Amino acid sequence: GMNYRLLVLPDREAISPAVLRRVGELVAAGATVSGRMPLRSNSLKGYPDSDREVHELAAKIWGACDGEQVKSATYGKGRVFWNVPLDEVLKEMKIAPGFTVENLDNKHREIDSIHRETENEDIYLVANTTLEHQSPICRFRVAAGRVPSFWQAEDGSVKPCHVYDTSDGFVKLPIELPPASSVFVVFRKDERADHLVRLDGALEVTAMDAKTITAKVRQSGSYAYRTAKGRDGAIKAEVPADIILDGPWKIVFPPDSGAPHEVSMETLIDWTKSSDPGVRYFSGTATYKKTFTLPDMPTDNSVTLDLGTIREVAAVRVNGKDADILWKQPYRAEIGSLLVKGENRLEISVTNLWNNRIVGDLQADAKQTFTRTNIKSKFSAKSPLLPSGLVGPVKLGFPVSITVQSP
Repeated sequence: GMNYRLLVLPDREAISPAVLRRVGELVAAGATVSGRMPLRSNSLKGYPDSDREVHELAAKIWGACDGEQVKSATYGKGRVFWNVPLDEVLKEMKIAPGFTVENLDNKHREIDSIHRETENEDIYLVANTTLEHQSPICRFRVAAGRVPSFWQAEDGSVKPCHVYDTSDGFVKLPIELPPASSVFVVFRKDERADHLVRLDGALEVTAMDAKTITAKVRQSGSYAYRTAKGRDGAIKAEVPADIILDGPWKIVFPPDSGAPHEVSMETLIDWTKSSDPGVRYFSGTATYKKTFTLPDMPTDNSVTLDLGTIREVAAVRVNGKDADILWKQPYRAEIGSLLVKGENRLEISVTNLWNNRIVGDLQADAKQTFTRTNIKSKFSAKSPLLPSGLVGPVKLGFPVSITVQSP
């Protein structure tokens, strides 16, 4: 079962006599409890004796603690706190936070976590609760000898973490978190020949042993590093320039949706910015089509398609074959295996939300309506439109995988 060092009571004046008896047993046996002293029973069962029992037992447990002049008291082997901030309670108990972020204020827990420990593992779920990309340096309390790896719930992938530092029972490591994303950081016993304690720059180290370091580099540069064994060096790479897929783009809309069958865009724009009301108020799935030419293919077939900004979901096909479904940032797909030297066909089917079509149906000059729903009453002709479609920029990236000899 779960084990806790501190029991926090709800901020209420009423409690079940049975629960209060159990709380008293726990405190007497050595537990620490934080919460106000209850005054009465939370039900009429056994009234008025139940209220009397709560009042008498609470007076024994909390003693002189009134939450104002006296904010803590001992009872048996344990202790109670009232009106003391939890971080101060934990500090007095000499319990350091199990998870902290070093390079961000994180006052409002923008980077949040939850921890579970098993016999063999420390498991942390780390979440970015903001809609901005975050690069926190996270510090985890971990059992001795356990090293980190990243587990992705969305595809089941597990990747070792090669950049981290250990000291005083904590492991510190950088994490790249796209907007509203999360990752499991799992710590378990692992004998590694060496690892990096410092890496200057955002690149992905994919493999490492006692002699070599392999990394995927998306931007040209020199990235200095230091290993746990004190070896210093740099990963240097020249990455080909991105190719921007400019217009024209052909966009095909489904029939009977209020939109034209097909439009051409020289520049990608949010549908709600279109002068055509059929496009501006469109809700559903529209397909962007484009051909482009690759004069040469990378030797390792490593090509990334980056859609920039989309609203809300995109299905990508290359040369008639499904590539990926993109539903969160970064809207990026690996498409190298589907490309050919020369001409290639790209299709991106983008689906937005229903909001805009409902608003369009409510316009005074609407000649036809396309939605049937009982929630129209929640909208008006002046309701704001939601950004929709493929906004871009759309580009091809050519990340380089490089292996260097560690000094």
